Amino acid sequence: MNDPVNQNSSVKYCGRCGNFQLIALFAKNKIKKDGLQERCTPCRKEHIKKVKHLRKPQTKEQQRKYVIQSYGLTVDEFNKMLIEQNNVCAICESDDWGKPSPSIDHCHVTGKVRGLLCNNCNRALGLFKDKIGNIKNAINYLDK
Repeated sequence: MNDPVNQNSSVKYCGRCGNFQLIALFAKNKIKKDGLQERCTPCRKEHIKKVKHLRKPQTKEQQRKYVIQSYGLTVDEFNKMLIEQNNVCAICESDDWGKPSPSIDHCHVTGKVRGLLCNNCNRALGLFKDKIGNIKNAINYLDK
């Protein structure tokens, strides 16, 4: 029985530890369908301890390094990508990155980094929901 929420009792499935826990062990979350976090409080606390060092840094330079590392890249790998792209956006080839600059594009399914994009191109892909069909439809529409 892998049902995330058991409506007939006072327990809920924790997505982290894989056990049914008392509902009292789950913090509230208005966004979630059942109004509770998906992880029990002990699991959430354990996770926070593990990623505490990744918290948002103070300076812009530290913040940029944090963002780069959050995608599994080193600063050297990021700089190498910039050089390989001739310091331009991988889509529109502009050197005007916008803010934040440049954006690290990645697949939302696999998490794999695809390249560096200007803010406009990165937002456009996001608005198309990374779906090739949506982009092809837009191209056909513009060709009319």
